[in-house]
Amino acid sequence: MNTRVITTTLLLATFCAAAAANSDNLWPDPGFENMGVVGKAHSGERFGTLSVNERVHWRHAYHRRLTVTPFTTYEARAVAKADFAANVAPPQALYSYSYNCYGWFASGGVPLRRGDDWTPVSRQFIPISDSIYFAPLVFLGAGPGTAWIDDLSITAVLGPEETIAALQAKAEKNSIDRQILMRYHFSRNDEAAAKAAADFSDARDACEYACLMAQRATSKKDKLRYLGDMIANNCGQFPDAHKRIHELFADLSQEERFTICVKGLERYSGSSAKVLMPFSYVIQQQEHDSLKAYREDLQNLNALSHRFAALKERFPKLDWRATQNSWDEQCAGAGAAIKDVLADVGNCELILGNKVITPDSHAIVIPPDATPSERRAAGELRRCLELSSGQTLPVIELSELGDRFPLFIGRNDALAARGIATDLSTLGDDGIHIELRPDALALCGNKRGVLYAVYSFLEEQLGWRWFTDDCIVHPHTGRFAPQPYRQRYVPPFDYRYTSYIQFSNPRICVPLKLNGLRVEADDSWGSRINYKGFVHTFNSLVPPSKYALTHPEYYSEINGERVLERSQLCLSNPEVLRIATGTVRSWLKDAAPDVSIISVSQNDWHNYCRCSNCRQLADHEESQSGPLLHFVNAIARDIAKDYPHILIDTLAYQYTRKAPKFVRPEKNVIIRLCSIECCFAHPLDGCERNRSFVTDIKAWAAISPRLDIWDYTINFAHSTMPFPNLRVLQPNMQFYRRNQVYGMFEQGNRFTKGGEFQDLRGYVIAKLLWNPDEDVERLIREFTDAYYGPAAEHIRNYITLLHDHFAQNPQIHVGIYAPPRAYLNSPELHAKLREVLAQAQSAAAGEPFYAKRCAVACMPLWYTELMLAQDRYVPQGAQLSKKDAEARQDMLANFVATAKDVGLSKISESSKRPYDQWLQQMEGGAAKLDVVTLQNDHLSMQIIPARGGRIWRLRYRDRDLIALFGDDSKGYNLDAGGYEEYSTPEYQSPGWCEPYTVLSVSDNQIVLQADLPNGRRLTRRISLLPERPTFEVHSTLQALQPCESLALRSHPAFQVSATANCTLYRMDDQGQWHSRKLAADKGENIWFKGPLTPNGQWALYDQAGGIAICNRFPRQDVDFCYVNASPDERRVNLEQWGAP
Repeated sequence: MNTRVITTTLLLATFCAAAAANSDNLWPDPGFENMGVVGKAHSGERFGTLSVNERVHWRHAYHRRLTVTPFTTYEARAVAKADFAANVAPPQALYSYSYNCYGWFASGGVPLRRGDDWTPVSRQFIPISDSIYFAPLVFLGAGPGTAWIDDLSITAVLGPEETIAALQAKAEKNSIDRQILMRYHFSRNDEAAAKAAADFSDARDACEYACLMAQRATSKKDKLRYLGDMIANNCGQFPDAHKRIHELFADLSQEERFTICVKGLERYSGSSAKVLMPFSYVIQQQEHDSLKAYREDLQNLNALSHRFAALKERFPKLDWRATQNSWDEQCAGAGAAIKDVLADVGNCELILGNKVITPDSHAIVIPPDATPSERRAAGELRRCLELSSGQTLPVIELSELGDRFPLFIGRNDALAARGIATDLSTLGDDGIHIELRPDALALCGNKRGVLYAVYSFLEEQLGWRWFTDDCIVHPHTGRFAPQPYRQRYVPPFDYRYTSYIQFSNPRICVPLKLNGLRVEADDSWGSRINYKGFVHTFNSLVPPSKYALTHPEYYSEINGERVLERSQLCLSNPEVLRIATGTVRSWLKDAAPDVSIISVSQNDWHNYCRCSNCRQLADHEESQSGPLLHFVNAIARDIAKDYPHILIDTLAYQYTRKAPKFVRPEKNVIIRLCSIECCFAHPLDGCERNRSFVTDIKAWAAISPRLDIWDYTINFAHSTMPFPNLRVLQPNMQFYRRNQVYGMFEQGNRFTKGGEFQDLRGYVIAKLLWNPDEDVERLIREFTDAYYGPAAEHIRNYITLLHDHFAQNPQIHVGIYAPPRAYLNSPELHAKLREVLAQAQSAAAGEPFYAKRCAVACMPLWYTELMLAQDRYVPQGAQLSKKDAEARQDMLANFVATAKDVGLSKISESSKRPYDQWLQQMEGGAAKLDVVTLQNDHLSMQIIPARGGRIWRLRYRDRDLIALFGDDSKGYNLDAGGYEEYSTPEYQSPGWCEPYTVLSVSDNQIVLQADLPNGRRLTRRISLLPERPTFEVHSTLQALQPCESLALRSHPAFQVSATANCTLYRMDDQGQWHSRKLAADKGENIWFKGPLTPNGQWALYDQAGGIAICNRFPRQDVDFCYVNASPDERRVNLEQWGAP
């Protein structure tokens, strides 16, 4: 059988980092040899530059936050030059700023002169905190023009004591000088010296001093005093004053806020309406545990409005219009919220101890030394009982009980006398003890458990449901008479959180028993389990901005070179361990009191270290988790000496997912295993795609004192698209429980509203985290009944249809980045789903509240069909014409209207795929696209310049070699398959879909070029070579504006007869070929990195098709190679990442 060879050559632009010459220089790249562009530099090969083609308010280059020593004098020096018109403001160099209480502080730079010669520039600055923001070049109210900079240094020239002494010696001090002195004295707790440094005739000084004193105040009296000073000196004239007012008002009542606003206004002698700004923060929507308090709020709100109206007559010279509008809006919102609460009161008959509850017959009993969470639990029980029945039970201590029936909250000595043995010591922070007897009800637990006991009783016995933040329901009528029972329960997972956007407010999170770090729960809500550095902390532990250029050995060695961009740590370097341990200790010193876990975890990319020591350790442990765990263990042992209660968390993620062979986690180490590669349409332990993950979790469970899981619950590349995982949530959590998992983080959609079933999925996940044996069908039924009203049954039918499809097609796997075509491309399924959603919309049509929610439920299918249809083109001669362009307009209009209504802001987790950009693509798209055909005796190639310059079709004889998606009648999806390139290592970064200009074209060669939105120019030459079936792609990437690195990524998708027929070949450094068969029944992601990176050649051989595809490339230009193989699509991608 003959073998045909196709050779592709990819020349990838690379960028190497240079070391800094001066270890005392704060600027990480003095000569801009890493950040800059090639040209006539002052020294070296590169320089920094910034260019704008119009006047701009604010544009910067190389902007960074630098770590500094407060109150030290720093000097920035460089050489710079500029070109701009004579009648415009000049660009500036060496621009720095920090923040005081009211915004930017001591901001400034050096205005540049026009000219072609490099000119020395310098300026000094004094930071007032441990960081400062620095931009080497800026256009501030300037432009058009271009500026250049090189040889930048930032060094300390005076220490804090010398700096302060020099400021104090100045005869004439400006406000900046005085504020630096103020801050310095405050940092040493010398309030008298700070006051003496201020000039109270200067509003800036007076407001800054007053704000700092208010923030430091230890009594409410002092805080109110300084708040009054802020207002009297018109702090509202400064940019961030509203933030400070909002913060300082947080723990004040409406009356206190209003009163201090009036007192400050009475002392103000000016006429600026900005002094009125604090009145916009007076009204607050408060939550209470009794209806009486809400009624009092309504009365107080009306009274405040009358007093506010009177102020306009007292202070007529002020312009009240804007403040009046803000006041009216706040009052209307607060009043409506109060009325909603009062209208929600039911008249249920609740029976405990054979008596209907009333304030005379029943009371809520708390211990004399009640904790904040016990008091909150009592208040929540009273509030909910009152909303259900209209009866307000008193909250008392045992001595006041008399002969009333007690509802005991938390600890109480009287429990034992009534035969109730709680043994709270066995419940941990979250466990519950509920016991109803004829003579008492006990709702007990510890830190959070006491609250969970209250909510469990309300939910299970009285019909309360906390579905989501805007759907909390309770019965309004009926008779509830729970029978005596006893319930003790400790949840299997002690860390429980799912990161949907609705889950931060404790009023929804605590009833759902979520306790993760983003739950905004203070002590009264039982606090939370909190991290310091939640994940991907390597760059924070050993900051590259501080160490990379002076100590490149701290970071990953790859192919014999230290990588400074998107790197990991060199985990075998003892200095790295010393620095990281010191950072952890500094974090703990400054950590919030509720922090109990520190994350020491790899960055969110690959590029692990391949130095000889790291490689030797990884080889010994037979996993990259070996070097990581040795490193983490060392930190954990050190921290345990002084912080025995602190746990050190790390990841088993991607390249570290496999457990090590020998090393074992220390007892204070958490292994957080990540399921990112899994299929989520089928249970973990019943899906071929998940077999390796199952192997890994069992291995980690066998050696880990504590194993946590980072799980994934949506499509992160298409968060509005259907993700059929509702049926796997329960079996997966039960699987985790069987494998000794302690903590669960279910990553969800926290970046936008309007995600696919995010409220329903968040509710189901929260309930299963507490009890993995919950009845999921009941959960979905109850949720949909409450949330979708008359459309509930149809929504459930939609869910059933969707999930049945994947249950009946176990060969279809669903990953968290899968595009629509990968698992939602069945026209028959779409037709059925459209029909049932139409029924749902019809059922809800008469009720706008539910109709809106039904429209949101339709968005996932609309999104999918829009995505599948957006690039359906049919061939017409030398063009491609869009298919059914008009038919999708109505669907897009419905999607846009619903998205606006619900507040959809993103359709992907990635910031690189914003909703606005996606919408432009949906609304745009050429009706016709020109196709350029290259052809010789061997190959025929079709290229679409307007669509990323992509190679869309490649034919050898009568066979398609490039993967195609579609056909001539249904149309082709142009963005699937093909050969495309990205201008950064990120998937679908600019370069893949932008229009390219054709610079030249012949029968066998085309040259294309595009200036991309990220400031890069990509030039691509594609040639068909005459000797044999060979084509060459020569791509050049150029920086048009400053960027930290240049690296090209190629993304070709080849068609194969079947992956089962395919073998991969790669050449090693000795010129030997190594082979690997592709799987027949599962998708694969194969990384060739480090020593496995092909040495200039690799190939794909399709034996049944009689075709071999060989890719040859300059080895020095490629960081690593990657294969993505899909049996379902009969597709194999041979991708390459340019060297960093």
